[in-house]
This record gives sequence, structure tokens and C-alpha cells, in this order.
Amino acid sequence: MFDSGSIPYGIGNSSTLQYLYLGENILTGIIPHSVGSLSNLKELAIDNNRLRGQIPNSIFNLSMLQIFSLSGNSISGNLPSSIANGLPNLEILYLGANRLSGEILASISNFSKLTGLDLVDNFFSGQVPMNLGNLRNLRILSFSRNQLTNDP
Repeated sequence: MFDSGSIPYGIGNSSTLQYLYLGENILTGIIPHSVGSLSNLKELAIDNNRLRGQIPNSIFNLSMLQIFSLSGNSISGNLPSSIANGLPNLEILYLGANRLSGEILASISNFSKLTGLDLVDNFFSGQVPMNLGNLRNLRILSFSRNQLTNDP
């Protein structure tokens, strides 16, 4: 679909789109807020590009989303405190190898369908949430290469 350049803002007009795979390209720039308008989107994979900036908050309201992968970019910022509220069907969350920071929020355990969580190689700090055991379907969990501690 795309080889290099940026993700066009008009992509958000594709209202029937269910699967968006843009991985392994040379995409630069930011993720347009319009991606959050793709209300039927089930899978969003934009991994291994050269994207920067923050994840648009609108993406965290895509209630149909099952797979969300942005690994291998230069995405920065914190995960919003409301991350688990708007993504009730999320099964895979891969955000590894970026520049994300802040704490890994306890609300992440509200993803009742989550089977894979990869936050490896970022700048997360603080404690690993104690309630991760609530994720009964979790099969993959990777927090390696962050700045996490077990200090209270």
C-alpha cells in the first residue's frame, strides 16, 4: 500500500476498513488522528517504520480493535489512563521498541481478552502492576529493557 512517506490523513475516511497493515515500510511522521475514525477497525499494525510523536488518543476509542501493534518506531509519550476503557476487545498490544515512558498503569489489567502484551525496550518506570494476574488469557508478557523497579 505504502512504501515510504507518511500515512495520509485521508485514511480516516475509509469507514469500512477492518484491517490496516502498514508494517515494514519506511513511513515517517506522525500517526494521523484520523486513524481513530476507523470505527470498524479490528487490526492495526504499523510496526517497524520510522514514525514519531504520540499515539493519538482517538485510537484508544476503537472499540472493535483486537490487534494493535506499533513496535519498532520512535513513538513517545505516556499511555493514557483511560487506555483499557475504550478497547474492550483488545487481544494483542505490541508497543515494544519505541520511546514510551511513564508508568505501566494498573488499568492495563482491565483488558479481559488480552493474550499478548509487549512493552519491551521503552522507558517505562515505576512498578510492574500487581494485578496482572487478573489477565487470565495472557500468554505473552514482555517488559524487558525498561526502567522498572520493585520499590514501593
